[in-house]
Amino acid sequence: MHSEIQRRICQSPTSAYVAHKSTPVISFGNFEKAKIGTLGINPSSNEFYSKDKLLAPGKKRLVDLESLEIASHKQITEGKAQKILEGCYNYFNTRPLKWFADFERLLNAKSLSYKDGSASHIDLVQWCTIPVWRDIPSFERRRLLEFDRDFFHWQIENNDMQVIILGGRQVLNEVQAIPETKLDLISKHHYFSRNRKVSYEIYKMDDFKGRKLIGWSVNLQTMRASVEEKTGVTSNLQRFLEAEV
Repeated sequence: MHSEIQRRICQSPTSAYVAHKSTPVISFGNFEKAKIGTLGINPSSNEFYSKDKLLAPGKKRLVDLESLEIASHKQITEGKAQKILEGCYNYFNTRPLKWFADFERLLNAKSLSYKDGSASHIDLVQWCTIPVWRDIPSFERRRLLEFDRDFFHWQIENNDMQVIILGGRQVLNEVQAIPETKLDLISKHHYFSRNRKVSYEIYKMDDFKGRKLIGWSVNLQTMRASVEEKTGVTSNLQRFLEAEV
């Protein structure tokens, strides 16, 4: 395990909004070996919780403090950190959230997949929060982003990913706020949601720390539209992905 990864795993939470007994999610799948990545803001609390309770031992998706039989992040040893990392890298061999299914369909268009390790997911912030990201105070969001900024930049620079996908307005906005980034608007599109026309944009940046960034403002996981409309949006994004990867 690289020393930077171990250091990040062993850090204690700096916010009261970090989900109790959760652990840092370094990546979903092995980010060090993947050819392509998807990027989000932070992990869902559903990775560790069902409603207000930790997932039972037979239903856990990742390694939490309960799994490690410890009460505090300060008790994470090198060996326990290794177990946390292995849980992250083996995530798609256990019980991945359905949230990843939309990205998986897009990736399959280029014969890439989370399941075979050719793709991995990383986040700007490694902690999951309760409540969800959008519902915690803005100053806490800024503090969490600042806390994990250096690790995010290290992570981007230390992998084999050629392309990183930004899916959704929220992550686009956070990446655009990074001084080194300049995402170019490529095209504008729309779909219909209950007879309401909804616009979305596609962006890219050819070189961010040696990686190409591509993204779109629509969030496939939460968009409210008919199956036909969603299929049309997905097909459009697939064509863009095929041309850029």
